[in-house]
Amino acid sequence: MAKVARNTFHDAVSQSATSSSWEVSYCPTVAIEAAPVGFSGSITIQGSLDSDHWQSVPWVRQDVGGVLLPSVLPISLVQENTRSYYRVLGLWAWVRVVVERTAGSVTVMGLATDAFVEMIHDLDDSGQVPTKEVHRNLVFYEATGATAIAVSVAPSGNFKVVAMTCHLSAAPNGSNAFTLSLDRIAGSAYDYPIYAVTPPATAAGQDIGWGASDDISIGRFGDAVQVAFANAGGATWGLCLVWELL
Repeated sequence: MAKVARNTFHDAVSQSATSSSWEVSYCPTVAIEAAPVGFSGSITIQGSLDSDHWQSVPWVRQDVGGVLLPSVLPISLVQENTRSYYRVLGLWAWVRVVVERTAGSVTVMGLATDAFVEMIHDLDDSGQVPTKEVHRNLVFYEATGATAIAVSVAPSGNFKVVAMTCHLSAAPNGSNAFTLSLDRIAGSAYDYPIYAVTPPATAAGQDIGWGASDDISIGRFGDAVQVAFANAGGATWGLCLVWELL
């Protein structure tokens, strides 16, 4: 099967007030987030190799501790208000999510290969199922100063740091390390240095930049992004952080 240009969740097959489903094509990897609001009902993850014959597929919940065991059972949510995250196991030509609702509402987000699409399902008594497509949810954080850089900022959800730039008004002294790191909410034992450099005492040291090439910079809600630089030379600095909310 040829890979489609984009992987997107499609509108519901059934648009009644009590059930809904949507599907995405060619999914080597699918991650699903469920964000219920007073929701009672179930979410079933199904897969198919031909888009005609569907079956429940194995999934594993990823936002809880302990031993994670695969399951093919419907995800039961009873008056839930807590986000949960699931990884679909196996290689499927098509994957779909079926929601059965008895109360409340639920927002379901799906990440399939390189495309990110959000489907908002209010599933109210009108039976209407509005949709919203989101390509990338980028957040820009900017700060400036003329003393040491000691920035710590916590994104508003799960995130991935994708870029960082810092410009100095003058060449640094060449002996101070510049660091970009994750401060984990789980504790200092889990903190991680994403990037570190000691900029030279030349004009080349005035511009510091980093861009993500893998997923090592992913953080969970509650983690903080930290940037530190002693700036002994006293240069005026302008820092820009960019992260993507997942």
